[in-house]
Amino acid sequence: MSKKEKYDELAVNVLELVGGKDNISYLGHCMTRLRFQVKDKSIINLSEIQKLQGVVGAQWSNEQLQIIIGQSVGEVYSIVAAKAGLQMEKAIDENLDKGKKKKISFAAIIDGITGSLIPLLPAIIGAGMLKVVIILGELTGLLTADMPTHAVLTFASDAGFYFLPIFLGATSANKFKANMGLGMLLGAILIHPTMVANVAGSIPMSIFGIPVYAASYTSTIFPVIMAVYVMSHVERFFRKIAPESIKAIVVPLGTILVMLPLTLGLIGPAGAFLEII
Repeated sequence: MSKKEKYDELAVNVLELVGGKDNISYLGHCMTRLRFQVKDKSIINLSEIQKLQGVVGAQWSNEQLQIIIGQSVGEVYSIVAAKAGLQMEKAIDENLDKGKKKKISFAAIIDGITGSLIPLLPAIIGAGMLKVVIILGELTGLLTADMPTHAVLTFASDAGFYFLPIFLGATSANKFKANMGLGMLLGAILIHPTMVANVAGSIPMSIFGIPVYAASYTSTIFPVIMAVYVMSHVERFFRKIAPESIKAIVVPLGTILVMLPLTLGLIGPAGAFLEII
């Protein structure tokens, strides 16, 4: 998809989520944000606007809806104005995001963890209840360890926890607006059979000369969430610098090459430490 097509799609989605052209009383923009004044605030779907690809954030500032787009805001603004039939205004010479640092607070950390875990609750509950079924079956004598059904129920229930890093790789990527496939790949790397076997056999590993910390990541939570959070920023960096013609190759390759030593040598061990304290 070309940049123009992406801007067109974003403009259409933004226009729909602000209630359509009939709900807009004013539309302007500064250096990074679309600025809307609307007739009916109650129909604005702020949470869905924040999830749009290409939107960095969205918020109310007094009575004005501000949607943070970034440096491409001018292109998106012109398309939204054209589709809404609004007269284009001169850009406001103000950058509310210049030099602005994102605050890492305890509330933000909790939001990141819960936002990654909540979508997985049905899977975790399902796997956990299978274990309850096994226990009840053993207590009542309906299931014994030598039964094929016992074996199947056992590995099915274990799968929900063993492969948790892969599941979390997907949900964390969705939470932090990263590529879901890359998030799942990071989780899979942590529990790859070779990684697990080398850790179990105390076989030393390294990547680019950086030692790989010997830790077991099966059924863990923090290592992959932390890794995907960092990955989301690395991926955005490569998306920003990669030429459009080779972006599909450069972004995933560059992201994984950077994240491998970071995850296996630093982030993963730090997350594993948090699991045991």
